[in-house]
Amino acid sequence: MRKLTDKQRSALMAAVDKWDRSLTGVDMRTVRGLISRGLVDVTTSKISYHRGNGVWVSRTVVSDVKINDAGRAALLNKVS
Repeated sequence: MRKLTDKQRSALMAAVDKWDRSLTGVDMRTVRGLISRGLVDVTTSKISYHRGNGVWVSRTVVSDVKINDAGRAALLNKVS
C-alpha cells in the first residue's frame, strides 16, 4: 500500500480530533484516495432538484465522511 499524502494525513488527523470523527472542508480528490484505501466510512444520500420545464433530476451525493478504525490505525502505526 502506498503512503498517505500530506493532505490525506492532515485530513485524518483533523477528523480524529473532532467529536464526531467527520472530515469537513476536504476536497473530494483527497477523500477519494482515503475511500479507496478503506480508511473512511462514507454515507451517501439522494437529492432531487428541479431543472425547469417540468424536469426533476435525482443524483447521489456524499453526505458524510467519517474516519474508521483502519484510518486511526494507519495514523497510529504509520503503516500507510
